[in-house]
Parts: sequence; structure tokens; C-alpha cells
Amino acid sequence: MVNIREKSTVSALEKHSQIIGLFRRLGANPQENINIILEQICHILDGYCSLYHRIDDAKHRLVIEASFNKPDNFFPEFTIDGPVYREVFSRGIQTAIDIPDVTQSYHMKTMSDIRRHGILAYLGYPVQIDERIVGYLGVMDIQPRTFDPDDIFCISALADAITHQERLLHMENQRLHWSNLQGITSSQEHFAELMESEEKYRLVVENANDAIYILQDGHIIYANPKAVETTGLSREELADISFLALVHPDDKQDIVNKYRKRLKGEKINTTYTTRLVTRQNTTIWVQINAIEVFWDGKPAILIFTRDLSAIKKLEDQLQRAEKMEIVGTMAGGVAHDLNNILSGIVSYPELILMQTPDDDPIRELVESIHDAGMKAADLVQDLLTLTRRGVMVDDVISLNHVVRDYFDSPAHKRLEKSAPHVSFDTLYEPDLLNICGSAAHILKVVMNLVINAAESIPDPGTVSVSTSNKYVDEPFSGYDDIMEGDYVVLTVTDTGKGIAPADLGRIFEPFYTKKKMGRRSGTGLGLSVVWNTVKDHQGYIEVTSSPGRETVFELYFPATRKQSDTVESDFSIEDYMGNKESILIIDDIEQQRKIAASCLNILGYTAYSAPSGEEAIEFLKYQPVDLIILDMIMEPGIDGLETYKRILEISPDQKAIIASGFSLTHRVNEALNLGAGGYIKKPYTIKNLAKAIKKELLIF
Repeated sequence: MVNIREKSTVSALEKHSQIIGLFRRLGANPQENINIILEQICHILDGYCSLYHRIDDAKHRLVIEASFNKPDNFFPEFTIDGPVYREVFSRGIQTAIDIPDVTQSYHMKTMSDIRRHGILAYLGYPVQIDERIVGYLGVMDIQPRTFDPDDIFCISALADAITHQERLLHMENQRLHWSNLQGITSSQEHFAELMESEEKYRLVVENANDAIYILQDGHIIYANPKAVETTGLSREELADISFLALVHPDDKQDIVNKYRKRLKGEKINTTYTTRLVTRQNTTIWVQINAIEVFWDGKPAILIFTRDLSAIKKLEDQLQRAEKMEIVGTMAGGVAHDLNNILSGIVSYPELILMQTPDDDPIRELVESIHDAGMKAADLVQDLLTLTRRGVMVDDVISLNHVVRDYFDSPAHKRLEKSAPHVSFDTLYEPDLLNICGSAAHILKVVMNLVINAAESIPDPGTVSVSTSNKYVDEPFSGYDDIMEGDYVVLTVTDTGKGIAPADLGRIFEPFYTKKKMGRRSGTGLGLSVVWNTVKDHQGYIEVTSSPGRETVFELYFPATRKQSDTVESDFSIEDYMGNKESILIIDDIEQQRKIAASCLNILGYTAYSAPSGEEAIEFLKYQPVDLIILDMIMEPGIDGLETYKRILEISPDQKAIIASGFSLTHRVNEALNLGAGGYIKKPYTIKNLAKAIKKELLIF
């Protein structure tokens, strides 16, 4: 068995670099590619071993299809109704299985192989085709560990890579003798011949994961379903335009030149990268493979296009991280030297001022020197933030208190005087969860965002600052990749001129600005400080803007249910205590069930939980409860509305509270119309649970 290297701390930058390198290593053999992915994911995440289980529908088993460093006597397969299947497939699609300590997992800890080989941590992600889970990529470790968001991003990206290899394997099983859509030209030519001569291979083309076009005289005479999906145009619409009409204006001439050279018989590179524009006016990067063929007896061009959006986004993130890391390294050294110099410029003027009478003419000059030194000291602090050495303070803080502290500060009073044409609005979530970190750093973030917003407004306008709780039910990608979880969100909105798309990707770079000289305040590092501070707090940033429209910054900070030293006095838990009434929590996310149960226990209720609607229904057949708290979105299986309908068939008077991470939807409203007594928005807090339960159970 391979000896695994000692544990080391691998940065997000290194992980992303390794993934890009991995993509470039993949060749024409899908099975070999899967083996490469298994080896590399183990190294990237510094695991003990990696496994790829595939579902064998015929045998009703979960079979190890590929592995790296797997113990020799590790059990090769599991039954579909066994504990491993229950653990990894109960979460649904696009959901990571993060088990930092296997001994705390009800299903995993029962496996003899897990115990025998000392497996103590597991991170997995589903491999899916067309929203159907076909297998599972997993990394195991022999010591408990916490997997961070970068680890989850890496395993999700490589699970997607295995999905593509699975599609290629499916094509090979259909006896299509070409390696892959990026592969060898001779294979593509053979594929073109098969398309024309054998109808049975049309099924492969129609289900290919890459867009396929056939051109004659520059016009599209065939487009497969993936081409329709990618462009947003129907087959009929594609048939009415030339392929050149899809190409980005800045790339058209290059495509025309290649086309002319091809018609002249000149040898050109058949694989190249370009940009296409969709119906929604969205630009996507694609890789094109083009070869000459004959179609209906006439010369034609067969084009394969592969969407490179995910890879391009990863490369952009890597470049952004590299820039920030380079500047941070430089800033750390410069800041150290500047601090030594500034100690004299700041301290000595203070000593002189202490000994100088108020009416002395020299006092004003010394004060100017002192103020300049203090501004330079602020610049040094911003430079130190760019070094990204982590937030050393881990206090439990209220974002509401931090925002209020900023708006009460002298810095904001000065901003109001310098920008009288700007009004400032605030909206605070009354039941806001706490976050962990440094109040001083977060206050600097609020200040920089508000100042930046105010300076972007040339005419009378408004800067709005709000706080809110938000439960992210499924990971989503925007400016940042935001993972599932409970968050406290800081939103800063301005009615300024907006940000151009070309500038949006650079706004967090140090000293990057579009402001005119004289309108720029501060150190030029404001948004860079925001980016680094949020990342130091394990948070995420979402930015939406366009020229002439409002700009919205949303900062996602991981929420905590720890209590800060300052507790709001308008809520007394004693007024909302229960008397051991029984409550069933129905939620497919284990962490959400645990959080709700903990809150209920504190409130004096008897808590039960069920991970699915089906299990809740079976439970209630034999164990009635006073109240159910029902999540609306549960996968796989029936959702909250269908669960509630079936529960009413068993117990027509069942009292219920609906919970969801989203705003009110038509399905929530339908449940309320059926008799559910209330709706609470995730994330759970003791306060919102206590009030909703008291109202539904009529406890006074």
C-alpha cells in the first residue's frame, strides 16, 4: 500500500492550481482519467485514501469502481439498503457529505471496515448525470478533521469531472469508436461518417455533453440538443443563422480567417478557444474542434464546442488569488518597515503638543505632521490586513452592534459632512444570529463599504445598509462560490453610477479605482481590506452591479449560536418555556435537526426528529405529537407540502409550523391554507422558534 505523506497545510491557491494542472493531464481514456482523478483528489485534500463508488442497478449494490491507496482487504461493495448507502445518498444531489468525526455518524460508525482500518473522517460528493446520482466520490482520513469550503469546492469540481468521464464511458459502451470530443481528429472523422451512415449512432450525438454543429456554406444545418441548451436558441432559429452570428464580435474576424484558410486547403489548428454569445446576451468561453467532412455529398464542417465556463471561472479565481497573495507578501514587508519609521512621526509630535501652549503658532504645524502620520499609520494597518494572516480575535459579536457603532462613530459623522447629498438608511434584523471574529475588523469593513458607496453617488442618492439571517439550502455560484449553511448577511446598496462588467472582476485589487483624482479618499485599499477580512472570517462576497443601476454588496458571515456578552433585553426566555410538549422536527439536513432540537430542549419541550417525510409519516402512525416543525424542501423523497398532506390523512387536527430557508412560496402558502399555523424563516433561532411555538400551541 502507498505510504501517505505527513499532513501539511495546503492553501486554497495551491489546491486550485493543482486542479487546473489535473484537468490538463486528462487524456482520451475515460477509465484512466477516473484513476488520475482519484489519485489527485487524495493528494489535493491530503487524505488517507480515496474511493469512487458506482451504483450497480442490476445487482442493487454500491461497487468500488476506482480507488487510490485503498486498503487491500477493504470491502469492495455495499448493498443499496446498507448503512453506507443510507449515509451518502440520503442528502440528495449537489450536497457534500462532510463527516469530520466518523464516530459521531450513526451509519458510518457501524461499518466494520471503517472501524478496522481506523477511518475517522470522510468527505464525499455525488456524481450525477441528468439529476440522477450514479456514484459517489469520497476521501477518507485516519484522524478527525474539519473540511473547509475550499475542500468542498475541490471535491465538487472533481466529481463533475468524473461525471464527464462517465458520459464518455457511456458513449464507448454504445460502441462509438472515438475517444472524446476533444480527442483525436481521426476519431472525429470516423464519428462524422457514422452520423451520416448509421442512424443508431444519432442517439449518442443527441445525448452528447458537448454542443455539435454541422455547417455548410457557413450556415448551421444541424445542431444537437446541447447546442440548443448552450445558445438558448431553438433548432429552427439556429437553422436561420450562420455560425458566425453566435461568435463574439471581437472574435469574428479570427473565425473568418480560419474558415477562409480551411477552404483554401491550408493546414490550420483544428482546436482553438473562442467566445460565443447566447440568446440572453451572455458571453461564454468554448473550446472548438472543427474538421472537414462530407454531408449529403457536399463539403461541410463538423464543429464540436465544449463549454469552458467552469474552467475559466476557476482560472479567474486563481489569478485573483495570485494577485492578492503577491500584494499581500509585499505589503507585509513594507508595512513592517513603515511601522518603524512612523513610530517617530506619530509619537514625537504628540510629545511636542503636550508641551506646547494652545496659542503657540507652531502648534498648527505640529498637528499637521501628527495627522499625516496617523493617516500613514492607517495605510499600514490596511497593508497588514492584505497579508491574510488570519483574524486572531475570535469573539462572539453581533453584527447589528458593529453597524450601529460605525454609524455613531466620528468617521461616519465626517462622511455625512463631506457628502451632504447622500442619505443613509439602516435596517436591522431583530433576531440576528451572532458571528465569530473581530469587531474592529468588521467595523472597518462596514466603514469602507459605506464610504465607497457614498463616493460612487455624484447626485442626490441613498446608501442603504441592512443585516439579515439567511440559510443557504444549496450551494450557488455568483461573484463567489457560496456553500450551504447558516449565515449572517451584511448588505450595502447604493444608488450610484454602477460598475461596468469589465471593472467588476477587479474591484477588490489593491489600488484599483475608477475615481477621479480629488474624489478619492482613504488609502486606496478599502475594498481589498473588505475582501481579505471577509475571507479571514471564512465568509463569502456577492456583488451585483451594472452601469446606471444600483450596486449591491452582500457579505456572508458564518453564523454561530453562541451568545455574546451583550444580550438584547426585549426577549425573556422564561415567558416562552414549554411543559415537555412533544414536537417532531422533520428536516433532511442533520445539522438543522440538531440545531432545532437543541433550541427546543432549552425551551423545555420534548424533541423528536425525522430525516424525511416518509419516516415522519411512519413515526406519527405510532407516536402522536403535539406539534410538527416541517421543512418545505427535502431531497430525495417527498417535500414538505406532500408530507403535510399525508400527515393530515393520519391526524386531521395535527398542529404544524412550516420552516424554510426561502421566502414565502406558493407551496408554503398552500400548506398554510391547509391548516399549518405559522411560518418561520431559517436559520432557526430560539426567539423565532419560541414565539412561533407559543402562538401555535396557545401557551399563555
